[in-house]
Amino acid sequence: MIKLSELQKDVRVDESTVYELTGINSRPVFTIGTVVLTIQLGSKNITATFQVMNDDFPIPEAGILGAPFLRENGVSINFRTSTLSIEVPSHQEPPEPQKIPQPIIIQPRTETLIPVVTDKEDGTTLLIHAQPIGEKGILLGNIVNNVKEGQILVSVINTSEDRIELCPLQLGDMQYEVWQESSVQLCRQPEKQERIENRVTKLVEALQMDHLNHEERDSLLRICKKYQQLFHFEGEPLSFTTAIQHDIKVPEGTVPVNIRPYRLPYAHRQVIVEQMEKLEENNVIRPSESPWNAPLVVVPKKPDATGKPQFRVCVDFRRLNQLTIGDAFPIPRIDEILDQLGRSRYYTTLDLASGYHQVPIRPQDCEKTAFSTDKGHFEFVRMPFGLCGAPSTFQRLMNNVLTGLNGTKAFVYLDDIIIYAVDLAEHEARLEEVFQRLQRFNLQLQPNKCQFLRREVIYLGHLITESGVKPDPTKISCVKNHPVPRNATEIKQFLGLSGYYRRFIENYSQIAKPMTALLKKGQPFEWNTECQTAFETLVQKLITAPILQYPNFEDPFILTTDASQYAIGSVISQGEIGHDLPIAYASRTLNKAERNYSTTEKELLSIVWSVKHFRSYLLGRKFRIYTDHQPLTWLFNVKDPGSRLMRWRLKLAEYQYEVIYKPGSANTNADALSRMGRVLWNSTPTPY
Repeated sequence: MIKLSELQKDVRVDESTVYELTGINSRPVFTIGTVVLTIQLGSKNITATFQVMNDDFPIPEAGILGAPFLRENGVSINFRTSTLSIEVPSHQEPPEPQKIPQPIIIQPRTETLIPVVTDKEDGTTLLIHAQPIGEKGILLGNIVNNVKEGQILVSVINTSEDRIELCPLQLGDMQYEVWQESSVQLCRQPEKQERIENRVTKLVEALQMDHLNHEERDSLLRICKKYQQLFHFEGEPLSFTTAIQHDIKVPEGTVPVNIRPYRLPYAHRQVIVEQMEKLEENNVIRPSESPWNAPLVVVPKKPDATGKPQFRVCVDFRRLNQLTIGDAFPIPRIDEILDQLGRSRYYTTLDLASGYHQVPIRPQDCEKTAFSTDKGHFEFVRMPFGLCGAPSTFQRLMNNVLTGLNGTKAFVYLDDIIIYAVDLAEHEARLEEVFQRLQRFNLQLQPNKCQFLRREVIYLGHLITESGVKPDPTKISCVKNHPVPRNATEIKQFLGLSGYYRRFIENYSQIAKPMTALLKKGQPFEWNTECQTAFETLVQKLITAPILQYPNFEDPFILTTDASQYAIGSVISQGEIGHDLPIAYASRTLNKAERNYSTTEKELLSIVWSVKHFRSYLLGRKFRIYTDHQPLTWLFNVKDPGSRLMRWRLKLAEYQYEVIYKPGSANTNADALSRMGRVLWNSTPTPY
């Protein structure tokens, strides 16, 4: 076999036959195709068929000559002298490994081969497993090599930003296995081919292609089948990248925080066991002896198709986040991305499968993520949800993945990737380039969440189309479709919304006069043409400039929320409070269960829903939340693990925000949107 990067550019790879490598860890690795090459051993040239591997195949050499090749060509191996012989006596002894002076210097973010002392016999083939070594961000990479003169070369990776002096290593310091020739088998079809074909069938079923014509469908399937290993399916092991590690930096001398586990209902124990077993099987968590401990919380999810209740197990990293030193890595400016997206014909958005779980944690930081269950003490080895620095780490990774493509052929904002192209051929080429990058970084996609070859998509809160970038219609729909007031109370609610921005509406009092006249004492409610005109004029003013603003990402955002008996509403804005201008509006009615929530629960639901709704604006940036419900300013003091307040608070863990009380009399913009719910709930047709 040979790595792809070792081939010259004009060498053609035959992709019609696919092979699969089954390693000692039983995890399949697919080949790209086959190629016929001529190699030189001593003075003899030999032509042979090679299996082409991706560059991330875990061997340090350019390739491997397998046992069938050696037998067919009469090659003999002398393990004692580490030499190959092939009917030509001129084969020279390879040079002795360079003696590396002590201490060994490992440069930052580099991989180096260094000798390790061992008492194994010369010629013994060893498999060194990928593993941390020491406590300075040093990792050993997977490698297979032979013992020679009491030493074996191993791959050492410095994942830190510092130049590190490493003391001499010995084989006893690391995990390894004696390599057997049968440890790796090249498995040809039909058995493995059938598995691949079944996988491709699942992929085709998962892709959303009803909107595509025949030519577009063929283009998409051609690329997706070629890179089918990029897509992750339930029950398969989730891949992870080696390009980055998540750091959890705390002040020097920090004492480990050990919080007693919350008491959870007995009915949740089986849920915890099942989900922890799944995480352990996927190497997301491992048993731990850490002095740190964070409590678990079980959060309800939507029931499945059969109506069976579903739950998600979360770790409350609140105390760890308070201790963590912030990561200042910049999040991209949405406006700069949007400026370049319009005018393309095709758009594709990609979604990574459990993206955070594809990022490993720096080995010395794993212990900080520890938690306990009835089955024992565990810690994360992959990045979990709820860590305050996770968005920055993920953005840093994705910037590296799309280096050279980001801003010219694709964009990435946190975990949202978009590819844009003016025609089908350009789209296919760009999609393949992105797939190659994801493959190189060992990242996988969730096929049923990817949107391919769309003529318009919602991306970062905007509608991206061939004719340009437009505001997401949902940003203004709750105002644009505001019900016509049917009584004085509903007039007051609407004027509360429009009146909040009256200083920016020329002749506001004159425009609103027909409606304000209906608020006079003793005045009968008679909605006429003048009232309807005034209402429609104010609605139009609220959803167009200069009231509705384009976001300025140099300034902080303000999220103003409110809840009523029937609905929740919010406004995201910028500027000094009281003089802030809206960027977008949002509201929705409450369902039957939500209408039974307490006032505090409804108000917090409004915050959690609104933050998620405006995620593309708020994630990775500090912002303020204004509410007219003062108890929410004590949000972080809630300790009951069974309460909705606790569970909802965990959904905000990765955001940087401050909750500020704002009296209801000053909260009329969000208040009016939340009051719309009753009108919508009980609305009947009006003559206008």
